[in-house]
Amino acid sequence: MDVKQIAIIGAGIGGLAAALALQRRGFRVAVYERAKEIREIGAGVVITANARRALQDLGVDEALEACSSTIAVFHTCHFATGEVLRAVSSEDIRRKSGLASLGVYRADL
Repeated sequence: MDVKQIAIIGAGIGGLAAALALQRRGFRVAVYERAKEIREIGAGVVITANARRALQDLGVDEALEACSSTIAVFHTCHFATGEVLRAVSSEDIRRKSGLASLGVYRADL
Protein backbone atom coordinates (compact mmCIF):
# COMPACT_ATOMS: atom_id res chain seq x y z
CA MET A 1 0.00 0.00 0.00
CA ASP A 2 1.31 3.46 -0.89
CA VAL A 3 1.60 5.86 2.01
CA LYS A 4 0.11 9.21 1.08
CA GLN A 5 2.18 12.27 1.84
CA ILE A 6 0.64 15.45 3.16
CA ALA A 7 2.24 18.86 3.58
CA ILE A 8 0.89 21.12 6.31
CA ILE A 9 1.73 24.79 6.19
CA GLY A 10 2.05 26.34 9.65
CA ALA A 11 3.22 24.89 12.95
CA GLY A 12 0.60 26.58 15.11
CA ILE A 13 -1.78 24.58 17.28
CA GLY A 14 -4.04 23.84 14.29
CA GLY A 15 -1.23 22.68 12.02
CA LEU A 16 0.40 20.53 14.68
CA ALA A 17 -2.93 18.98 15.73
CA ALA A 18 -3.74 18.19 12.09
CA ALA A 19 -0.27 16.68 11.59
CA LEU A 20 -0.62 14.47 14.66
CA ALA A 21 -4.10 13.28 13.67
CA LEU A 22 -3.07 12.50 10.09
CA GLN A 23 0.13 10.76 11.16
CA ARG A 24 -1.83 8.52 13.51
CA ARG A 25 -4.02 7.54 10.57
CA GLY A 26 -1.04 6.37 8.57
CA PHE A 27 -0.15 9.41 6.49
CA ARG A 28 3.40 10.66 6.07
CA VAL A 29 3.22 14.29 7.20
CA ALA A 30 5.64 17.17 6.74
CA VAL A 31 5.00 20.43 8.62
CA TYR A 32 6.41 23.61 7.11
CA GLU A 33 6.77 26.75 9.19
CA ARG A 34 7.99 30.13 8.00
CA ALA A 35 9.51 31.07 11.37
CA LYS A 36 13.07 29.91 11.94
CA GLU A 37 12.18 28.71 15.44
CA ILE A 38 8.95 27.83 17.21
CA ARG A 39 8.24 30.32 19.96
CA GLU A 40 5.31 32.03 21.57
CA ILE A 41 3.46 34.89 19.94
CA GLY A 42 1.62 36.73 22.67
CA ALA A 43 1.36 35.57 26.22
CA GLY A 44 -1.13 32.76 26.30
CA VAL A 45 -4.00 30.79 24.84
CA VAL A 46 -7.33 29.71 26.27
CA ILE A 47 -8.27 26.13 25.42
CA THR A 48 -12.05 25.79 25.66
CA ALA A 49 -14.01 22.60 26.34
CA ASN A 50 -14.60 21.88 22.64
CA ALA A 51 -10.91 22.28 21.86
CA ARG A 52 -10.04 20.05 24.80
CA ARG A 53 -12.30 17.32 23.42
CA ALA A 54 -10.35 17.42 20.17
CA LEU A 55 -7.06 17.33 22.10
CA GLN A 56 -8.32 14.34 24.13
CA ASP A 57 -8.95 12.51 20.85
CA LEU A 58 -5.31 13.20 19.94
CA GLY A 59 -4.13 11.93 23.32
CA VAL A 60 -2.52 15.20 24.44
CA ASP A 61 -5.08 16.56 26.93
CA GLU A 62 -3.30 15.09 29.96
CA ALA A 63 -0.03 16.76 28.96
CA LEU A 64 -1.93 20.01 28.41
CA GLU A 65 -3.44 19.84 31.90
CA ALA A 66 0.05 19.46 33.37
CA CYS A 67 1.26 22.79 31.95
CA SER A 68 -1.90 24.90 32.23
CA SER A 69 -4.24 26.55 34.71
CA THR A 70 -8.02 26.37 34.97
CA ILE A 71 -9.78 29.56 33.89
CA ALA A 72 -12.13 30.80 36.64
CA VAL A 73 -14.11 33.49 34.79
CA PHE A 74 -14.34 34.67 31.18
CA HIS A 75 -14.70 38.43 30.82
CA THR A 76 -15.91 40.12 27.66
CA CYS A 77 -14.48 43.64 27.65
CA HIS A 78 -14.92 46.72 25.50
CA PHE A 79 -11.81 46.91 23.32
CA ALA A 80 -11.22 50.65 23.81
CA THR A 81 -12.23 51.23 27.42
CA GLY A 82 -11.60 47.87 29.04
CA GLU A 83 -15.07 48.01 30.59
CA VAL A 84 -16.32 44.53 31.51
CA LEU A 85 -19.43 43.91 29.44
CA ARG A 86 -20.10 40.35 30.54
CA ALA A 87 -18.64 37.78 32.91
CA VAL A 88 -19.26 34.04 32.57
CA SER A 89 -18.19 31.57 35.23
CA SER A 90 -16.07 28.75 33.89
CA GLU A 91 -17.75 26.49 36.42
CA ASP A 92 -21.02 26.88 34.49
CA ILE A 93 -19.22 25.86 31.29
CA ARG A 94 -17.52 22.93 33.03
CA ARG A 95 -20.84 21.65 34.40
CA LYS A 96 -22.43 21.74 30.94
CA SER A 97 -19.49 20.35 28.99
CA GLY A 98 -17.72 18.15 31.53
CA LEU A 99 -14.40 19.89 30.93
CA ALA A 100 -12.84 23.03 32.36
CA SER A 101 -11.37 25.66 30.07
CA LEU A 102 -7.63 26.03 30.47
CA GLY A 103 -5.14 28.85 30.07
CA VAL A 104 -1.69 27.89 28.83
CA TYR A 105 1.48 29.78 28.02
CA ARG A 106 1.72 29.68 24.24
CA ALA A 107 5.32 28.45 24.20
CA ASP A 108 4.28 25.40 26.28
CA LEU A 109 1.92 24.25 23.54
